[in-house]
Amino acid sequence: MLLANSLYEEAINLCTGCKHKDMLAGIDLVRLFESSANTLLSKGDFEKAVQRFILAKSDFVLVAKNFPDLIPLPLHLSFGITQVSSRLLLTVQII
Repeated sequence: MLLANSLYEEAINLCTGCKHKDMLAGIDLVRLFESSANTLLSKGDFEKAVQRFILAKSDFVLVAKNFPDLIPLPLHLSFGITQVSSRLLLTVQII
């Protein structure tokens, strides 16, 4: 119910506070943490989003796609990055 309503932080708090870990067997924690991370990214909370990706043990490429400014331009296609971020465009225009 919490996941269906995008209440990821509440779901994470319940999972981490649960004393009976066997009750978490039916919960996809990877999906929970990645969904939370994506929501945090959309809100601009990059540090907490990266923490959630780490907790999810997300694939590096999945995480890197969210931060195209950190990936050298020649590697964008190999990472599946097809758009240049607005921050990078702003930097190029200033120079």
